[in-house]
Amino acid sequence: MKVSELTKEIVANYIRVEITTLTTPILDLVLPAAITYCATYTGLEPKDLDEYDDMALAVLALCGEFYDNRTYTAVENAIVNPTTQAILDKYSMNLMEGYQHVSQG
Repeated sequence: MKVSELTKEIVANYIRVEITTLTTPILDLVLPAAITYCATYTGLEPKDLDEYDDMALAVLALCGEFYDNRTYTAVENAIVNPTTQAILDKYSMNLMEGYQHVSQG
């Protein structure tokens, strides 16, 4: 599954939440926030996240973190999910001097 194929329904199923009038506004926030986080962390454009098969899992895991913790601010001793961090670290292009990502296709 690609990041661009993720929907609110998929996120809700992944994090085991029913879609209700109370959860919908939060779910509408966490998916774009997780995608933006992944793009910013890696230095990739959001559309380029689709090139990496495991990136959708990182986005879903972040959606779960954002939903459960309901915080997007730095917290002392905050720990990033190790699996999510490992996936994002593999594709972090913004730390490579002189690197410019070129989309395939």
